[in-house]
Amino acid sequence: MVVPLHSTLLAISMIMVWAPSRWQVPPWVFVFIAAVVAGLLQDVIRPVAVVFLVALCAFTYQYLNCRNAQQKRLWGVALLVTSLSMGLQLLPGFERTVVVENLRLAADSTAMRLTMHFGVGTASLFLLVAFAPRLSSLEQLRAVVRPTMLLAVATVIGVLGLAWLIGVVRLDPKLPNVSAAYLIRTIFWTAVFEECIFRALLQDYLSSLRFFRARPFVPVVILAAVFGLAHDAHFGAMFWITAGAGLGYGATYYKCRSIEAPVFVHAALNAAHFFLLSYPKLI
Repeated sequence: MVVPLHSTLLAISMIMVWAPSRWQVPPWVFVFIAAVVAGLLQDVIRPVAVVFLVALCAFTYQYLNCRNAQQKRLWGVALLVTSLSMGLQLLPGFERTVVVENLRLAADSTAMRLTMHFGVGTASLFLLVAFAPRLSSLEQLRAVVRPTMLLAVATVIGVLGLAWLIGVVRLDPKLPNVSAAYLIRTIFWTAVFEECIFRALLQDYLSSLRFFRARPFVPVVILAAVFGLAHDAHFGAMFWITAGAGLGYGATYYKCRSIEAPVFVHAALNAAHFFLLSYPKLI
């Protein structure tokens, strides 16, 4: 299964956020521009969308380089509103690319639909660049590897074990030809976007409030419930499964204080679900 060029370049631009640079313009910007050009040529970006993309770039530049605290907050709000509007698909001019439609990976599983929306990927990129605390040295990486791996194992076993007990999934090992497209989408479109919002923005904000400073794990629990409600507002089986996942992601961020850790746990859980169990769920 071939991943569209614009989506491939957008994913590479997110990876390039970690690339060191001696230039004034970081390397990810050039790859992002190439992704936009590819999107225009492949008709997933309309001319009106270019206006929003230019505005987003301008807001990001001002936010990252402004030295006046009050003005920086204003630029940050503009950047955040534009990114979220783009990520929630509220802005016109961005077309959804359908990679897979109505694919059944097993006879007793519901149909799978895999899409890549350029606006969502762009929002992931700019939220990552502007707001997410990232690892910047090998020492920091070494410090988070062990707790991240332990929490990843605990989250995967706990959440998927619960899904199995509830009867939502069964054991179904597989390696379908859509695997590469799925991994790119689940890492860069789903995990990066959701963890930037729930961890780098909401969890950091709640943790900064005076009430929660002496109760640092309470925001983790609150946002786990919100994460569950975002996936199932009727408190069904998916609420408890996704709330458990949110608890694992939040605990990982609380422990490691870097966006890479919860993104890894999030992607590991989704990948284990996809490759080892019924996907998306049993009929």
